[in-house]
Amino acid sequence: WLMPVPEASSAALPVHVGAGKGMWNSLRRWATLPVLRTPGARLLMCLRFFMSLAFHLFQVILMPSLHRRFAFTPADHGLLMAFIGFVYAMSQGFVAKPLIRMCAGSDSDNTNLLCACMVLLAFTRLPVIIATDIWVVYGAFGPMLVALGTINTLIASAASSLASSSSETGGLYGVLEACESIAGMLGPVLSGLLVRAEQS
Repeated sequence: WLMPVPEASSAALPVHVGAGKGMWNSLRRWATLPVLRTPGARLLMCLRFFMSLAFHLFQVILMPSLHRRFAFTPADHGLLMAFIGFVYAMSQGFVAKPLIRMCAGSDSDNTNLLCACMVLLAFTRLPVIIATDIWVVYGAFGPMLVALGTINTLIASAASSLASSSSETGGLYGVLEACESIAGMLGPVLSGLLVRAEQS
């Protein structure tokens, strides 16, 4: 009931946009795409925004914390980033799709899997930020990245199923990317304010 499913009426929603090829008309056509008015699309936009915001808040706080706990050097940081990139790629390529197929219910949604990944994503961040053993940090990053890859695959799958045409698919993906970019600007600012408030 939580994950969006295609709505038969979404393609029939009227779009009152004038014809034209100018930039303003292009923006109006993009902003009034019928798919953006569906509850499913709004849910995906909220998920993308708040997940990205949480990621950037966590990332900005994590790096100084690793340096303080483990005297991280640039080489250590590079090794960690390589591990994160590898595990994330493997999770999307070999774990997410089988998990989605295995957990799909009779109502063809993946709500339970999404909620489980959200919980796993939240709880694995705690040992990463407080552990005093670097191997605990690496061990916690593993399931965290699997959960993140699965969530992103679920969002991409839901977005493609919501849109009724290729233009709507592109428009929805563009809005999701915009949500992520806005969160990417706000996250470091908010985390900086939090760090300053803690130090004062």
